[in-house]
Amino acid sequence: MQTGFYRIGQVSKLFGLTLKTLRHYEKLGLFIPEYTAPDTNYRYYSGRQFERLRLIIFLKGLGLSLNEIRRQLDSMRAEEYIDTLRKQLKLLVDKNSDLKDDSKFIKAGYHATIYYSRLTDDSVPIWSALMEEITRASYRIRGDAVRVPILEKGIGVAGDDYLACIRVPVELTENQSQGRIPCMTFF
Repeated sequence: MQTGFYRIGQVSKLFGLTLKTLRHYEKLGLFIPEYTAPDTNYRYYSGRQFERLRLIIFLKGLGLSLNEIRRQLDSMRAEEYIDTLRKQLKLLVDKNSDLKDDSKFIKAGYHATIYYSRLTDDSVPIWSALMEEITRASYRIRGDAVRVPILEKGIGVAGDDYLACIRVPVELTENQSQGRIPCMTFF
């Protein structure tokens, strides 16, 4: 098998999904391996497919059903996608309108952030650059990093219409209270 391909177990670990979930997504036609070895039946995925999986995870996290996600992926029309997101936002706001506990929301604070327009396969140097800047500035990481695709006209396609950011919550030391938090941009 060529380099640049990932077996189902590797994809499972990278994205925190079970093998059962990935096989279910395959059965539904949501996330199909790029190659299945005929002799071993091993499933292989390319890094190019990761944007689609990230989009599935993102939409699932917003509460869309797998059927709704499949419709979005099949159409890939920005207007329909934006309309679906607006409807889902309204549903979530309505559902949580009486929510009093703000512990489920991202806490205010400092975040080291980097913006870029590269696909997942090409984002490792971006993560590294941000981590180096955080280390250089002696900030303390205070939570999990988050990669957020900022979807505009093109859904999950690198180019003029694609932008993503990585946010890392950081804590200032006493000596850094007047310092600035790293915010870097790569394209």
